[in-house]
Amino acid sequence: SNADEELWFVRSASPEECGGPYHANVAQDLLNRLKSLGYSTTVMGGGRIDFLDNEEVSHAHVFGFSYGFGKGDHEKVANII
Repeated sequence: SNADEELWFVRSASPEECGGPYHANVAQDLLNRLKSLGYSTTVMGGGRIDFLDNEEVSHAHVFGFSYGFGKGDHEKVANII
């Protein structure tokens, strides 16, 4: 059943884009939207993403952690990106 389906989302935003400097600020809009659609949500961790995309290379470096949510699964995030 779809009720047991697990979906993963990766969200990245600057403090100006999401209203604050913390991982909770980055996650809040998406969490609110998913909850309004009836989904149960869990933040699996946090970290940072440095993304380089130009004519020669496209690369994402996923690293670090969130004080509030802990360390995310960086390998899984890199695969999603």
